[in-house]
This record gives sequence, structure tokens and C-alpha cells, in this order.
Amino acid sequence: MPTPSATTDADLALAAELGQQLRVDSVRSSTSAGSGHPTSSMSAADLMAVLLHECLTAADQLARNGISARVIDLYSVKPVDTATLTEAAAATGGRLVIAEDHHPEGGLGCAVVDALVGAGQTGLAVAHLAVREMPGSGTTAELLDAAGIDAAHIAAAARGLLG
Repeated sequence: MPTPSATTDADLALAAELGQQLRVDSVRSSTSAGSGHPTSSMSAADLMAVLLHECLTAADQLARNGISARVIDLYSVKPVDTATLTEAAAATGGRLVIAEDHHPEGGLGCAVVDALVGAGQTGLAVAHLAVREMPGSGTTAELLDAAGIDAAHIAAAARGLLG
């Protein structure tokens, strides 16, 4: 088995250049599609990082209030990591907050609930945060807040599931 080589400055520069091109291509495709997506100016990697960061920030906010939360970075809906989801549902008493950066129909929330129900989970309490209206213009923070998928909304949804 070959040993991994050290990352060079040239490797990092190439990765940064490719990342920038992905962002440009993402903006072009989102613009031409007219999606109106709240984060359409970001690459898929940026989208995951933004929502993952929001979820981690929400978990930190909850921890400061004595509420334990786990964050699952479900980066793939096919295949869904049913084992991890089932374990999480069992550990949380079936209470789940699902935050996704697009419309709810056919998205991450549907995939999570389908996977859990298919695995025989019952008694789920789900708060599904998603983009439900056509977004306008603004900064990423403004759009995430307006869509109800920022850290504050995620933390509030988790508190709401606790009663």
C-alpha cells in the first residue's frame, strides 16, 4: 500500500483554484436555472459547510442551556446511513430536527423519515426546517434566517421538541 504524500503548496493552490471554479460554475448553473435558492451562490461543499456550521452552532447554544444535542452530517441521501439515524433516534427518544437548505418536498427530511420508518422506528417527533418560500436577495446569514434554517431557528426547534 503506498504511503500518502504530504500536501504541497502547489496542491493547496490547485484545490483553491478548483474550488473557486466550482463556485463560479455553481452560480452560473443556479442563475440559468432561475432556482432562487437561498444559497445558490455557493458550491455544494459550501452548502454543507454552512448548514453543518449552523447545526454545530445550535448544538453549542443548546449545550450552554444544559441540553445535549447530536449533529449528524448526512451528506448523502442515497444511500442514507440508516444505522446512524436509527441509533440517533433511539438516543433522542425519537426527537429529530432536520435542517435542509432547499424545499422540503423530496429532500433530506423525506429521506430521513423514510429510512427510519422503513427500519421500524415509531414514535418520531420531527421538526423539519427547510426553505418554504421563494427567497429574495441578501447575505447568507440573512437568507438562512429568513428561511428559518439558521442556528437560532435550529436551536428553537430542538427546544420545542422537548416540550
